[in-house]
Amino acid sequence: MRVTLINTNRCRFPPAIPIGLEYLVTILENNDYDVKILDLCFSNDIYSDIDSHFGEYEPEIVGVTIRNVDPSVYGRDECFIEEIKDIVLYIKDRYNKTVILGGSGFSIMPAEILEYVGGDYGVFGYGENAILKLLSDIKKSNAYYKMIDGFKLGIDKNLFYIRGKHFDYKRYFDEDGIAGFETQKGCSGDCIFCSEANRRIIHKNIKNVIEEIRIISDMGYKKFHLCDSEFNLNLEFSEGFLKELIKENIGIKWALYMKPVPYNKQYFKLLKESGAEIVTLSVDSYRCSDTKSPYSFDDLKNIIKYSREYGIKLAVDLLVGFPYETKNSVNNVIQFFKNNRPNTVGVSYAIRVYPHTGIEKIIFKDRKLKNKLSGYIKDNFIKPIYFKQLSLDNIKKFVDNDELFRVEGFQKTVNYQRL
Repeated sequence: MRVTLINTNRCRFPPAIPIGLEYLVTILENNDYDVKILDLCFSNDIYSDIDSHFGEYEPEIVGVTIRNVDPSVYGRDECFIEEIKDIVLYIKDRYNKTVILGGSGFSIMPAEILEYVGGDYGVFGYGENAILKLLSDIKKSNAYYKMIDGFKLGIDKNLFYIRGKHFDYKRYFDEDGIAGFETQKGCSGDCIFCSEANRRIIHKNIKNVIEEIRIISDMGYKKFHLCDSEFNLNLEFSEGFLKELIKENIGIKWALYMKPVPYNKQYFKLLKESGAEIVTLSVDSYRCSDTKSPYSFDDLKNIIKYSREYGIKLAVDLLVGFPYETKNSVNNVIQFFKNNRPNTVGVSYAIRVYPHTGIEKIIFKDRKLKNKLSGYIKDNFIKPIYFKQLSLDNIKKFVDNDELFRVEGFQKTVNYQRL
């Protein structure tokens, strides 16, 4: 069976090499599928490029990845789904192809996006095993369903992925993109705003992940960003990975996301020795003063201290303005970071509300909270909807021109570009 996989992510601030499609190519080729990639990231004329691809190759199935629904940042009023919908309709109308939707953005609200965009099938969650079952069922005329659950089907954690062959890494790096790698799937966090919360964690084979990194490093690309939800979900596993990466001495520089707990001093020492240069720490303001929170201001102090001690740049992604949170709570967190200074603090003061998340359930049970929604409220969550009980003036007053802080939504850059 001939399959085309299309990268529809056209964000270039910076461009992101689609690691998920690289994983799918490996597993499909291992199972004797004939796979081609159509990367629209840098396209000047997407429909001309689609025509050119279909003129040279006649796929039976087209897979369309949706990395993001929107930027998830208040102030950047963009919706990526509209262009993706146009692409899908063009392919179906002009070429009469079966279209499968998938990707991390699709998995946020799969039923809503499948209906809105008009795909034939959807894969939500992890695509590796799910795509094999779906294609097999299509081939046997046995796909009597529209949606397949990749979270349930999981992945082969011991599979070795061949990467670096199907995308123009040089073009991505020339525009300030960097390579990605992934050590685990899932997230044990319970963040109320997140569509990935409380997902089963699957740890990948450490030696295989490091060989993936080595292949790309040997191509001359030495900068990486971790693609895990958070790196320190399981400290024993994370430290095991770091020790192996240090032992192999590949010589990369990399950036990662982590949550405030768990951690220890040894973890930061290993990060430094492994080549980690930038840590982005995810902090929710209401948790800092919540007695039931897994972390406290003391934990944040320690993380700032260890980052300084080992020369790791620390960026804080600070989300503020949660339901029932007071202005005083937000101000206290901002004052804390004024007194205990990481390298930078990005403040997001409006929270993107996605369906099927904890925050959606909280807001829609309380009319007063529902009145604080902003955006396309009657549009089935496809276009951005934000919970916003703080104003930009509130945040500016709390920050008081301190250059440590930046309010998100005004710059199209990411932390590794800013530090």
